[in-house]
Amino acid sequence: GEASTRPLLVIAGASGRTGRQVLEAVPAGRFRVRALAGDLARARRDLGRSSYARAEWLEVDVRDPEAVRSALAGATYVISAIGARGFEGEASPQFVDFQGNVNLVDAARAAGASRFVMISSASAGLSTAVVACSTPMLRPPTLTGTQTAARTPCSRPSRYGQASIAS
Repeated sequence: GEASTRPLLVIAGASGRTGRQVLEAVPAGRFRVRALAGDLARARRDLGRSSYARAEWLEVDVRDPEAVRSALAGATYVISAIGARGFEGEASPQFVDFQGNVNLVDAARAAGASRFVMISSASAGLSTAVVACSTPMLRPPTLTGTQTAARTPCSRPSRYGQASIAS
């Protein structure tokens, strides 16, 4: 029906502090919204009923490339607001923030998404940003319909080694 003709916006990390702000900012009725969270029980508990009802929710571990690929099937736009909740082991930024975003970018490309945005707030202001650039496919979404110019492809070093998002 009409709902299936609207573009699909996927928000990864939608239950976190930044992700829930993104979810609330999405204009009602303009997009089909799929919200991804690592823990749906926590998402239901932490978000109010009206916020939770704004999207189709999926529990997804962003460290699992196949789960991410499945969750992003059909995506037109992807916004990543994921963030590590720990500093060591598999819950660390290396596995969640870095590899999780690599998995999301790969899955967005595979899905044919036209836009990908990564929002990071955990290390804002530090000079060791993991990704601080974008490619023509990876440009800000136009939630309001405004056109934006593509940014120059780039590759920058990060604290985890060389991070490249250029196509």
